[in-house]
Amino acid sequence: MKYIAITITALGLVLGACGKKDTKPAQPNPPTEPAKVDEAKVDEAKVDEAKVDEAKVDEAKVDEAKVDRAAETVAGFAKFNAHDLDGAFANVTDDVVVNEVGDPMTPVVTGKAAFLAEHRAMLVGFPDTKVSPVRVYDAGEWVISEVVITGTNTGAFQGMEATNKPFGVAAAMAYHFNADGKVDRIDNFVDSATIMMQMGAIPAPPEMGEMKLVAAPEAAPEIIKGEPNEANVETVKGWYAAFTNDNLQAAVDKYWADDFTFHGPNEGMELKGKQENHDYLKKMMFGMFPDWTGTVENTVSVGDYVIAWTTSAGTYKGGMPGVEAADQKISSHSLDFSKLADGKVAEFTYYGNGLEFMSQLGMMGGAGGDKGADAADPGTIDDAAGAVKEAADEVNKAVDGANDAMKAAGDAMKGADEAVKAATGEAKEAMGEAADDMKKAADDMKKAADEMKLDNE
Repeated sequence: MKYIAITITALGLVLGACGKKDTKPAQPNPPTEPAKVDEAKVDEAKVDEAKVDEAKVDEAKVDEAKVDRAAETVAGFAKFNAHDLDGAFANVTDDVVVNEVGDPMTPVVTGKAAFLAEHRAMLVGFPDTKVSPVRVYDAGEWVISEVVITGTNTGAFQGMEATNKPFGVAAAMAYHFNADGKVDRIDNFVDSATIMMQMGAIPAPPEMGEMKLVAAPEAAPEIIKGEPNEANVETVKGWYAAFTNDNLQAAVDKYWADDFTFHGPNEGMELKGKQENHDYLKKMMFGMFPDWTGTVENTVSVGDYVIAWTTSAGTYKGGMPGVEAADQKISSHSLDFSKLADGKVAEFTYYGNGLEFMSQLGMMGGAGGDKGADAADPGTIDDAAGAVKEAADEVNKAVDGANDAMKAAGDAMKGADEAVKAATGEAKEAMGEAADDMKKAADDMKKAADEMKLDNE
């Protein structure tokens, strides 16, 4: 469930005083005598026991590696922050699939080479980019992190001149490990809309007020481990299924704790209380999307937490300033974190991408129509999207060119090596022939000397 704060607070179109805002920079928020036996068989048995012990050691190493995945993920962030991209992504498969969830510009990046190329290009435009983990969840084949991403645009990026403006957003990143312990899939939930607004790349609606940056955490990240709790998973699934306009009060009473708290880290919003959240949802979300539904696509459970990949859908009936209703069908995705206590949902945080929502409402032009917000030029985001695609194409061309150049250089070196080998062979052959000639000449000289000696005698 994403509150369509994905729609509202993330885009800052209507919220204003709805909810209790934190004035501080936002923090996203494991004995008889034995019988005689053949000595040779005893020795063989000892060898077998040694192999068993060795196998146990190997199993222990595997278990240890599993336990350390969260710590290794944190270490990977540190390597990234030091611009050691090869080290940061050393455990990523060559055919990794990276889902930039909700990004209408580059939704999927396939392959480690393309993934690294994009990051290198980003570090040219944002050389001080850092990813600071807040919480890291070790869920077996998944390791999921709540992070804060910060940086400053001091270099040209995607065809745009440097703005020299900073950004700071809360985000979530999910890493899937295959049977070999390698990362073969990454799901990134980053609010590109907030980043672009903070940098001035697209105008922020007046209702949003001053764009505040999410501050990087000063404390070490919290590592969360624990056994999965299927009862908690069923509670979360039941909550999403029950959340409809007509059934909202009953669902809230059944699934939420009395002190239920909603966290919107990128909006600096924290709304406390079960009934307060109900009233907010009834007026804001269901007021604009009366047929809103939420679907759980996938879940992982770690101790008291359930993390869900979700899809929200609804029909826009109006209510956002400057965005005309035309029965736009909206579908958006998020990664939702629910913390449970005593069988009920006590805290909720979501991470999505506002650009996904904006594009479908027509605020970017194109598919949703031309009904953009009054405060923004509908073509602005399309221009940025085009620049992103162009830059990505240029990066890929540069990578291809570099690969071709390296191949040509390799071929040239191979040719030179073969030429050297051929010349060396010819030289050896010539030197052998010269040695044979010199030996023959020496033999002839010795023979002549012997003949002269006989004549003198």
